Amino acid sequence: MAVEKGTVDVNDGRIPRILTGWANALSQLGHLDESLNLQLEAIEHCRKIAHAKSDASAIVQLNWGYLLLRRCDFENAERVLLNALEMDAGAPWILYPLGNTYLAQGRVDLALATHVSALDAYVSRFGPRMAVVADSPLLRRALEIYEFQSRHYDNRAARARCSWMMAKVLGQCEGQQQRRLTYLEKALTLREQLTGVRGSTNDDDEDYVRLLFYWTH
Repeated sequence: MAVEKGTVDVNDGRIPRILTGWANALSQLGHLDESLNLQLEAIEHCRKIAHAKSDASAIVQLNWGYLLLRRCDFENAERVLLNALEMDAGAPWILYPLGNTYLAQGRVDLALATHVSALDAYVSRFGPRMAVVADSPLLRRALEIYEFQSRHYDNRAARARCSWMMAKVLGQCEGQQQRRLTYLEKALTLREQLTGVRGSTNDDDEDYVRLLFYWTH
């Protein structure tokens, strides 16, 4: 529509990111076929636009791979995620879904090795104390984004998991008990809204992984 109205040029480097973000929103709503069509359109735009004008190729490939994983198209998900990894070598946010793809295929040893590589990459990029030093501002920023997105589509599962992770991080910091309880309460409330289960401090990470990545269970 923006292109049709002339507010965005057809070769604008932002178009692939717009399309892949739109596709992600549709995926969250369960419209997987429409989401796939938009991801493919984003890929086509990446091919047309010179890399100097757009650096979106890797993120579009990553989102496409995630969508294929969700559709249980594991062979193509692996291929696409490996392509994304070639564009952004060692990126842990690509290694993580690639590991999940291997796991879904029953290639447990390769999945474990890939997840270990992802963890090593995170530590290398953010430092050995990343859980306390790096993840706190990153998670806080993620929650801000999720809160904004929640105006347009239901992302309570993502907000629940992010809030749970934030509570864990704050639990490792001195003088942050009240903030930890605030985030914990948010996580428990969102989980209860989605599943009817209130949960407690005895929950573990897997409870919130299942909540968000429900299609893998």
